[in-house]
Amino acid sequence: MNGRDPYCASCGAKNDLADEVCFACKQPLNRGANEPTERQFLRNRYRLLRKIGEGGFSAVYEALDLQDELHVAIKAVTLRGLSVQEKIDATDTYNREVSILSTVHHRTLPRIHEYFADPECWYVVMDFIDGITLERYLERREAVLLPIEDVLDMGIVLCDVLDYLHRQRPAIIFRDLKPANIMLATDGHLYLIDFGIARRFKPGQAKDTVPFGSAGYAAPEQYGRTQTAPQADVFSLGALLHQLLSGDDPSLTPFTFAPLPHNRPGMAELNQLLFHMLELDASKRLTNMTTIRHELQRVAGMQRALISSPQRMPTFQSSSAFTWQIDKLAVSDASRDNAVGSGQQVMQMQFAAPIQQLAIPMQQFVPPPLSASSLLSNGYALASLILSSIGAVLPMYFFLCTASVPMVNVSRVLFNVLILIPSLLGTIFGQIGMRHAKKLHPILQPGFKNARNGFLLGAIALGFYICLSVFLYALILFLIRH
Repeated sequence: MNGRDPYCASCGAKNDLADEVCFACKQPLNRGANEPTERQFLRNRYRLLRKIGEGGFSAVYEALDLQDELHVAIKAVTLRGLSVQEKIDATDTYNREVSILSTVHHRTLPRIHEYFADPECWYVVMDFIDGITLERYLERREAVLLPIEDVLDMGIVLCDVLDYLHRQRPAIIFRDLKPANIMLATDGHLYLIDFGIARRFKPGQAKDTVPFGSAGYAAPEQYGRTQTAPQADVFSLGALLHQLLSGDDPSLTPFTFAPLPHNRPGMAELNQLLFHMLELDASKRLTNMTTIRHELQRVAGMQRALISSPQRMPTFQSSSAFTWQIDKLAVSDASRDNAVGSGQQVMQMQFAAPIQQLAIPMQQFVPPPLSASSLLSNGYALASLILSSIGAVLPMYFFLCTASVPMVNVSRVLFNVLILIPSLLGTIFGQIGMRHAKKLHPILQPGFKNARNGFLLGAIALGFYICLSVFLYALILFLIRH
């Protein structure tokens, strides 16, 4: 607050600048504060109740909006005492966050009420949520892993919001997906917070101006090699899901992700998915959040088919919500004071309207029907395996059967060429099958592996018998001449 603010920090009454005591509540007028304090009034409308988090250049307060009579969160960026470079960084962070959040509208993103400034601070007013960060929630669970169903539901929700951001024009890359930036409300909903380092993709730009990110969750390209694209968020989501499924903190060993143990149903499928999400080479990494969401939904359907108790409600909702309740943790007021995490630039928000449950009902999992492309891919794979298998044994069988049968040299050469045709066709069909399977996505199509096996078997058989034929032909010529 400005030192010449005429409003009383205790009751909000407007006083003359020369007054030392508030005429309404008779409390001393403290005008020496250069940053917000608890019980202070802003714009004669917002009464600060308590500080709920701070870090970097900012702090977040729970406040009461006296005009609309609701609780809000106010993020205050204090400029006093900062160096020139720190003021530039704080300005960029503030402007970037306000610019992005003012243009997006999604059920899992914060909603800005207004933003304003005084000579010492900048403020952003947004929705308030009563809850804790995923980071805090995991700390409370200690070494106990989340149920795989909740991890899948959480991944589906995050895929949905990240896909929304990536589909903006230009695309918005979050760049800092981690447990500290995911808020879990006491009503079971999930929210994505803190857009301080989010940025819009700039076509043609070689690399980011300044590298940003959190160690362990940030993709390699976020360290300044190239410009970050949506693939960076794919990597961060993969690192987060790996942590939730394995219990390993990626910040301790960045870029090192051990395979998930196959001790729970669905882990083999998730291992394959995470392998493609955590590719260090961004050009080889998955790029489509919709593809990732569909795979998570497929595994979630398999999980629900294995659940023996029909009483468990499906957790994924179209409102980006979970039915497991955080209040079961008995979150105290003291713990909520630290809910946003120490040392983080944070925000809190809440959406009160209940939203209908959606999309994956709790019923026996039924695999989706195969598309024409999928059937074609599997057909090529089957043909490749059959032909390659025939081609591997046919030449040797006929060679043994016809060894004693007199044949003209030309006829024998033609015969040898004809019996190589199955191996040749197996190789060709295998290659075509692999291309079709790759278009549909290799980790989702079993035909890819079959086509690859047929291709390799056919190619090996073909190469072997061609080499054998050349060797025998050369041997015959040698014997004839000598």
